[in-house]
Amino acid sequence: TESKVSTDTTPRRMEYMRLDDIPEAEVNPKRHADDQIAASIGRFGFADASILDERTGRLVAGHGRLADLKRRREAGGSPPDGIIVDADGEWMMPVQRGWASRSDDDAAAFLVGHNRTTELGGWDDSELLDLLAGIDDLDGTGYAEADLAQLASADDPSIDDPASGDAEIDD
Repeated sequence: TESKVSTDTTPRRMEYMRLDDIPEAEVNPKRHADDQIAASIGRFGFADASILDERTGRLVAGHGRLADLKRRREAGGSPPDGIIVDADGEWMMPVQRGWASRSDDDAAAFLVGHNRTTELGGWDDSELLDLLAGIDDLDGTGYAEADLAQLASADDPSIDDPASGDAEIDD
């Protein structure tokens, strides 16, 4: 079969929008790791644009990051790298534009799927441990030193495994 490139695809574009002009999804069951999002934005800046559904005019991705920016602004903080301030002093964040859902059902399905597909991918714990062990400062990664120890024990089944003969066994 021949592969066709759709000619009616709307190009995606990045646009800076005022925080208060970005309507959130009416329903968003995703909970956010607020402290980890804050640490990530604090360390790396705002590096990942949110996504707006052109049909509904509402966010379908990026609610946690938007909430973090609003908290920073309300606390009198400085805008992080990647956030601009307009002539009126309003914070503006990058938003991916150009995608439109076909229905409310599709908008809801995208919102869930965008988060869920990342969760389902999981991690290769051994590779993750190796990568994290090489990072001097874990701030902003969502991991702490205690997590490395847990990953190491999960990666090495002989740790705390009574069958290995390494663990103490109470008689």
